[in-house]
Amino acid sequence: FPVLDVGLDGADLALDDDSVDHVVSTFTLCTIPDVAQARARERFSEACAGCLGSLRRPAALPALYELIDERRGRSESVRRAAIQALGRIGNPAAIRSLKEVLDRAPFFGAARVRELRVAAAQAIAQIGGVTAFQALRAHESRGDPSVRRACQEGLRRLAGAAADRT
Repeated sequence: FPVLDVGLDGADLALDDDSVDHVVSTFTLCTIPDVAQARARERFSEACAGCLGSLRRPAALPALYELIDERRGRSESVRRAAIQALGRIGNPAAIRSLKEVLDRAPFFGAARVRELRVAAAQAIAQIGGVTAFQALRAHESRGDPSVRRACQEGLRRLAGAAADRT
């Protein structure tokens, strides 16, 4: 298989989506000329996700979906901010993307995604509805204990909201 050494700036990889199959990265932090600027961009992305959630507009959903997509290489903090924003928007259409995060239980690196999965369970519960109930129910009694607790709490919240409506 062909190998291409692109030698790019680690803070700004100008590669098209789906243009590579595998990436080997060495000395990544060393290739970022301005670490402070890269971190500022991350904080900016987190703030943007928060603002989009505060607007509570469905038009923000595609941008937030892109931020939570792990293939995009966003940091966990940016992904978590986008997940929380989807919960604040409260649009049931977001449950499918949030469920993808919740369902991601890798054999290796489970601790790394635990916080994201917990945030996804909380956001799903915040949105509510039958689809939310089904997504949370699938994880209430299996898998990671923190994720299970978040799903159980979400189910209690949904049950409480249903009781309040009657």
